[in-house]
Amino acid sequence: MKRTIAVELVAIVLTTLAATFVAYALTLRMPGDPALALWRAQHGEAPADPVKLEEIRAAAGFDDPLVVQYGRWLRDAVRGDMGESYVTGRPVFPQLMERLPTTLTLAFGSLALGLVAAVPVGILAVRSQWLNRAMLVVTQLGLSIPDYFLALLLVILLGLWLHLVPVAGWDSPRAAIVPVLTLAAYPWALFARLVAQGIAEHGASDWARTARAKGLRERTILLRHLLPHSLPPVFGLLGILAGSALSASLVVEVIFAIPGAGRLLFDAVAQRDVPMVQAGLLVQVAIAVTCGRLADLATWAVNPALRRSEQ
Repeated sequence: MKRTIAVELVAIVLTTLAATFVAYALTLRMPGDPALALWRAQHGEAPADPVKLEEIRAAAGFDDPLVVQYGRWLRDAVRGDMGESYVTGRPVFPQLMERLPTTLTLAFGSLALGLVAAVPVGILAVRSQWLNRAMLVVTQLGLSIPDYFLALLLVILLGLWLHLVPVAGWDSPRAAIVPVLTLAAYPWALFARLVAQGIAEHGASDWARTARAKGLRERTILLRHLLPHSLPPVFGLLGILAGSALSASLVVEVIFAIPGAGRLLFDAVAQRDVPMVQAGLLVQVAIAVTCGRLADLATWAVNPALRRSEQ
């Protein structure tokens, strides 16, 4: 187990370095001139002086080779310094950390709700052909309806017609209901299908029939054998979806005017606030890589077959 964790930690570091390098290079290729963005942050809409722009590029190191710029940025990022926002003039990392808990609450709250709701649905779906067909129809809706459209439907139903929740903002726990439900629909549909498919496949296996022949109760077979073998694909998918926390919540944050990190990065891209975009990408990559590796560990821990293969 210790060796597995050590290998995963090394993989997290190497993958993060590779991914952040690619992300950093892409931000420098964004449309527009970062030196001009800095000029406008300092002087508003005043006409830019070409000489001053060259001085800004030299001072900020924009003319240095890409590897040199990335190394300098990575060195400062490790120290907790990711530069200052072109728009606000404040350090970008504290601003991002102020907004990140809201986004993580939305993302992980919706994933937890989707997973908890998917397991019983997947179990019930294998009990009868009618329930399985009903599950397929409902989950297809969850997979097909875009987030922005589902959000509007829930606002109309729960907010305007039933007056159960506020239609925008983030000033009370009730305000999180519609955004979390919106984000939970897609992962719930995927998880429910994976759970139902896994239970059905493993339930027809030779070892499951042997367990029934030995007299084990169906509930025991389900909880102690079928579910542990059916959950690894779910955990793998959970790690992938958790890694896209910022991007998944961006649309919902914009629709409901939620002050999260996704909305902050949306505004940063629109304003070409390169330091803010780079900091957001670094956090996104770190979350994605870490969640992916944690999902691998969870898969290893929950699947007896994988544990036995390493013994």
